[in-house]
Amino acid sequence: MVDIPVMAVPGVALPPLRPEYLREVVPGDRIGVIEQPLTMRQRLADQSWLRKTLILIFIALAWELYGRWLDNPLLVPTFTATLVGLDGRRVGLDGRSLVHIQRGAYTETRAGSSHPVNPSPDS
Repeated sequence: MVDIPVMAVPGVALPPLRPEYLREVVPGDRIGVIEQPLTMRQRLADQSWLRKTLILIFIALAWELYGRWLDNPLLVPTFTATLVGLDGRRVGLDGRSLVHIQRGAYTETRAGSSHPVNPSPDS
């Protein structure tokens, strides 16, 4: 190794000097197994759809348990109560309601306004 003189700048710390070292080259036949087949757990953990499903199940379970522990359906309803409430027959949006919503949106866009026109009481 060639020693190169290092010019020290006043007030600047220099990194520590380490001795160089050499490694012995090992032939490829003495290395051993480099590639191993994945275990079943590793293959399952590699499936993103399975991970996402398990996360959603965990969140739903935590939601359900917290809702039952709190026992206040107005503050935090249980997950099953929320699913029942989101059922299309119970929400109250039937075909007629959707038609009225669509007509209102169509009328607003035809008038050139994104907000409904409300007449003021003084006019």
